[in-house]
Amino acid sequence: MASPFLTLLLPGLLGPWRRVDVDALSEGLELPALEALLGRARRVKDCRDRPWPEDMACSCFDIPLSDDEGTPVAPLSWGFDGGQQDGAYILRADPVYLQADMTTLRLLDPAEVTTSRQEADALCAELNVHFGESGPQLEPLHPRRWYLRLDKSPEMKTQPPHQAIGGDLDASLPRGPEGGRWRAWLNEVQMVLYQSPVNEAREACGLPAINGLWLWGGGVRPATVAAPWDRVCSDEDVLPTLAAFGGVPATELSPNAKAWLWMATDHTVGRAVPAGRPAQGSARCLIALDAGYVQVRAGDVEGWRTRLEHLEATWFQPLDQALRTRQLAGLHLLSGWGQRFELGPGRGYGWWRHKRPLQDWLKRVAAT
Repeated sequence: MASPFLTLLLPGLLGPWRRVDVDALSEGLELPALEALLGRARRVKDCRDRPWPEDMACSCFDIPLSDDEGTPVAPLSWGFDGGQQDGAYILRADPVYLQADMTTLRLLDPAEVTTSRQEADALCAELNVHFGESGPQLEPLHPRRWYLRLDKSPEMKTQPPHQAIGGDLDASLPRGPEGGRWRAWLNEVQMVLYQSPVNEAREACGLPAINGLWLWGGGVRPATVAAPWDRVCSDEDVLPTLAAFGGVPATELSPNAKAWLWMATDHTVGRAVPAGRPAQGSARCLIALDAGYVQVRAGDVEGWRTRLEHLEATWFQPLDQALRTRQLAGLHLLSGWGQRFELGPGRGYGWWRHKRPLQDWLKRVAAT
């Protein structure tokens, strides 16, 4: 029975934290299995690995950055959601809630804003009528993923919404030669949405209004996608999108490492071994596992600590044991900070190396 080879994406594991004391962050946090894995691993620099989840996912499929140095998520998710692939420039225009405070607007985590199919269709119809056929036309292929299909790449830079959560909104809006025009368009969008009957009904039910759009992820679909995986597992949409485009089976995230190991080992029996396999007979599996990224972007220190303690028991300890017993052929951990931690055959498993406290790695990231 073949043993799988696992690459594990861990956004949030090492931050990025803002204005947080690293010693206090990790004080009393007991993560012996994780610290042992990081300490024993061979550390390899990879400039493609950035801390944002969609960047980490795209780097695993060798997706290049778009013209604005962002990750072209929009044309990939566009195809995943059923959009016609004809070489057009696709831009995400996701529905968001912008919350006003004393001095500025701030973005509520889009994951906390749910939109029904009927609401998405009605809001986009209102906006499309307002701007007319000569203006950008929204296509709500998914209730939470709306799109603009443009004739050419706009000369502007955008940011994924999660990079703007908790910060000054003005610093995260589109910028560049055409940034001003698109910011003006977004302001007009807000005025239309403010008067929408859909939002009046949402607020009457105690739901946050859809009072803005977030532009990001623009690009043209790449001609090909490298897919060096036999299976991917994730509970978000970017990895399944990439997997579908690359012809790789995708499954929902298993509740813990033991359940995943049982599934992965059972599915590798009798499988052909593609070229470039790191260990003969082992299937290459890719998993995205939120290592506290939701808590990091919300500034929730206690939530992040609780999340890592949960992962220690459900993932890191079983994976450490699986490496020792050869139930796992190898393991790569990607933290998203320009380096990956590799444990696997060929160089041994580094059992002689001493584990290092997590705060050492956190301090390294804080110094970058």
